Amino acid sequence: MAQGLQCWNGSGTLIVDLQDYNMRYVGSQTLSLGGTWQWNIAYSGMTANGWIVYPQVGNLFQTYIVRCYDGGYVISHAPTTTPPTRTITFDIWTYS
Repeated sequence: MAQGLQCWNGSGTLIVDLQDYNMRYVGSQTLSLGGTWQWNIAYSGMTANGWIVYPQVGNLFQTYIVRCYDGGYVISHAPTTTPPTRTITFDIWTYS
């Protein structure tokens, strides 16, 4: 069931409007990352808005940043240094 959240300040101005989004699990991709600090991954149908890609890296989650764009997503290693090669699974979600 869809739900939402709206909050107003004391003057009656809407300050938070999360509306009601429905998340849908699309699938996952397992990638071998190494050799550089940034990777562009093509993904048909993906757009800059309404998609989330999340790495399954346990306690290393803070070292990878993912940003969706029209037609794929970019994975960046946060320190902008080349990490050791590793295989990581990315969960892909969409919301509307």
